[in-house]
Amino acid sequence: RMDLTLKVDKSYKNVEDFRNLPLKKARDGSLVRLKDVAKVEFGPLNTRTMFKGNGNPVVGIGIYQQSNANTISVADGVKKKLIEVKKNLPEGAQLDVAFDRSNYIRVAVNEVYVTLFISVALVVGVIYLFLGNLSSVIIPTLAIPVSLISTFLLIYAANFSLNLFTLMALVIAIGLVVDDAIVMLENIYRRVEAGETPLIASYKGASQVSFAIIATTVVLVAVFVPLIFVKGIVGKLFTELALTLTFSIIISAFVALTLSPMLASKYLVVTHSKPAFLKKFDSYLEKFSNFYFETLLLLLYKKKEIIIFLISVLIAVVVLFKITPKELIPPEDRGVFYVVIQAPDGSGFDYTKEKTENIEKVFLEDLGKGTYKEILARVPGFQSGIDQVNTGFLVVLLEDWAKRKKFSGQDLGGVFQKLNSFPGVKAFPIMPQGLRGGAGDKPIQFVIKGNTYEELIKWKEILKAEIVKNKNLVNVDDDLDLTRPQLKIKINADKAADLGVSVESISKTIETMFGSKEVTKYTKEGREYAVMLQADIKNRQEPSNLNKVVVRSNSGKLVPLSSVATFYEESTFTSLNRYNRQRSVTISARLVGNYTISEALGYLENLSKEKLPPYARIDYKGESLEYKNTSSDIYFIFLLALFTAYLSLAAQFENWKHPLTIMLTVPLAILGGIIGLWVIGSSLNIYSQIALIV
Repeated sequence: RMDLTLKVDKSYKNVEDFRNLPLKKARDGSLVRLKDVAKVEFGPLNTRTMFKGNGNPVVGIGIYQQSNANTISVADGVKKKLIEVKKNLPEGAQLDVAFDRSNYIRVAVNEVYVTLFISVALVVGVIYLFLGNLSSVIIPTLAIPVSLISTFLLIYAANFSLNLFTLMALVIAIGLVVDDAIVMLENIYRRVEAGETPLIASYKGASQVSFAIIATTVVLVAVFVPLIFVKGIVGKLFTELALTLTFSIIISAFVALTLSPMLASKYLVVTHSKPAFLKKFDSYLEKFSNFYFETLLLLLYKKKEIIIFLISVLIAVVVLFKITPKELIPPEDRGVFYVVIQAPDGSGFDYTKEKTENIEKVFLEDLGKGTYKEILARVPGFQSGIDQVNTGFLVVLLEDWAKRKKFSGQDLGGVFQKLNSFPGVKAFPIMPQGLRGGAGDKPIQFVIKGNTYEELIKWKEILKAEIVKNKNLVNVDDDLDLTRPQLKIKINADKAADLGVSVESISKTIETMFGSKEVTKYTKEGREYAVMLQADIKNRQEPSNLNKVVVRSNSGKLVPLSSVATFYEESTFTSLNRYNRQRSVTISARLVGNYTISEALGYLENLSKEKLPPYARIDYKGESLEYKNTSSDIYFIFLLALFTAYLSLAAQFENWKHPLTIMLTVPLAILGGIIGLWVIGSSLNIYSQIALIV
């Protein structure tokens, strides 16, 4: 005997088989088939979607890398696979890469490489100017490749990638790694000029400056290591930068203490004959040195004036620091900007599609004229669910950087003015930035927390009435609105029970007719497809269509839905949100012009103190939260770096007072850095903060 599996052959091989599916026997004896009472067709699961490329219907395939994957490697791998896929495409089909995020990364990394080479050239040139012969140039210059190559090995061992921050660390490191070698060589060179042999000069010269080199290295490491304590996304990047700098500095000190004196003992040659331009440079340098010594001698007798000057510098630093614009990350031209489209809640797909296509035409008119390279349009918008048909999204790809001028915030402002003229829809452009969240996320996300949603509605209306008056904030919105229309069905439970109609039967009928219900699957060409049941589109577009719905009772009779339920329209909340377990509303906005996130959050904080009761609690989300966390962290890290540097110096000098002399140079350095930011019109952001710490 054998065990056999029983399987019913449904014989549904194609759409025609479903059309001929018998349902029941009519009174006249004929069979009623599915095609007699329904339209059966093979089509997409969701028809309420649109995707266009340069105005033409296209199919979009999005490929996302894993969090630990390298963007450039993934992009290169995908493009190689596309070459193979194109060979098997049917005639007339075309497959192209429309949007590649790795392009910006490639250009940015190449720019850093160029900066790296320029930095090396400048360092070598400066060394040659001051030391005056090629053998003296080669010895400290060798510290650069040795230190950088060794740093690459440590970067690899630490599982870091070559990103903008690690490459920026290498650019900064070029000047630092050669410092120790120059100090070592200059001291040896001076002793050789005094008559010592290169071997003796190398030994004694290295002994003289080894303490200074070690002290400098320890202090620099003490400054950079605290950066690893910064939290969040910025903290991860700071960690890579800090450790890369630390690696290179430690290795450069080792090279300066070993390789540089060894090479000097073998190859250092002192020459008194120099080219004319070097002699002229030396004469200017000597004049400057004399001026410096005379000024220094004069200032040594003006202690009160120096103290007053230092106090003035401290005051100037505090004042300038407070009034300098602050932001998380400066605007970047990444070769693309997005347009987020928001139709009123309850807007249908056709309405949103029409508005999105009208906005798309604005950019299509300028396509290929030097600024725009490609326009992608989608409804629903990216990062929206399939039911959020009141959202749209445009990806506007710009021409390559070499073919156009830089696309700035002013250009984006012009786009905003164009979009502002479209009635019946909110549309605003945004430029993607490196450390921000989703494409539609606004930089300003100000959270108000309270005890009830009713008081939150009252508070947010008070604030929004004032915020809209601030011309530096646009697209002011919140996530607590009674604007979402809904059709409510109220079931008369007693009447339904009398007629033998269950609430479950009513719910399933409405779900099937006006939503959709998967009833089975069928296989076509080796792939499974869902069989969906729903009412025809013309019978689910109007609220009055509910009057046509009938529900089967327990006895098998059909009961009109309108006899057991009433229908009425009402508005409801788009969502009810909690933040950190508390009822909340988030007010979001975008910035205009040079208005920074620091100024915007300061304005909102002061406004909430003025307009809201004392027990109202405020918080932040998204980029605003990242900025607040980073700002508070960076002040702590800066003070910690100063403190660790002071302790390192105190330990080496075995004195608590002498390190203070060195630490007094810090305010002067900060003042110079902040003045530099004002000169170039920049802000205090993560990049300039790194520069100040360095």
